[in-house]
Amino acid sequence: MLDVSVGTPLYEQLKQALLANILQEVYPYGQRLPSEAELSDQYKVSRITVRRAVAELIAEGYLTSQQGKGTFVKYKREEMQFRSFGGFTEWLKDGPADKRSIVLSKNFIGADAMLAAKLHVPVGERLLQVRRLMYTDHRPHLLDRAFFIDRLYPGIEDLIFDDVSTFELMWHTYHQVFVRADKTLGAVRAGIEEAEHLGCVPGDPLLWVTKIIYGQKGVPIHYSSYYVPADSCVYTLSVTGEQSDLELRYPQP
Repeated sequence: MLDVSVGTPLYEQLKQALLANILQEVYPYGQRLPSEAELSDQYKVSRITVRRAVAELIAEGYLTSQQGKGTFVKYKREEMQFRSFGGFTEWLKDGPADKRSIVLSKNFIGADAMLAAKLHVPVGERLLQVRRLMYTDHRPHLLDRAFFIDRLYPGIEDLIFDDVSTFELMWHTYHQVFVRADKTLGAVRAGIEEAEHLGCVPGDPLLWVTKIIYGQKGVPIHYSSYYVPADSCVYTLSVTGEQSDLELRYPQP
């Protein structure tokens, strides 16, 4: 129940209550939201308060209004397969209809010690760094940073634009053979850059995924990492057989 004694406006309290129900799938994707009258009665607030709270959730992409039908949940907690080669663009082909991939920047850098170790190249090796922001249903979903070894992908910087799959470029244009991929999944807190692009607050929980793709002869051909808000997707992992290649590591204190 909402608390009139606190300083937070009632519409904001109601908005947060409705948002919690959406994120926890009390109101799942596609479900019709209770009417203004029903919400007004349930939370003991005026219809004007309900209308403002719902309008803000519509503006933020969590709800959608259909003339003559009502207001429906637009937010969907997406499921992503952890054990797959494909990148975010490939997953989107089977995901929401409304999706975008926006290139934020492309620039050449010299590999530092970390990147050199990941890609098995000398420190200073020329790499193309690409930063992209992925959207689903008009909401920022994922902040991606990918690194391409320039000598393996000459001219790829001229082929990477909005909504272009770098995975397909590597495969079809540069004829790379993907043998295996090593992925790591961790939990971090949003910094200023992540919060700015993902529309969250610094300190909010994020999932951080890194991926190294290996080509023939076990040589790394690609490294990427991305951040995604922890409340916007779940990862699934299937394990078969008696043995597993999963490794659980804890950060050092």
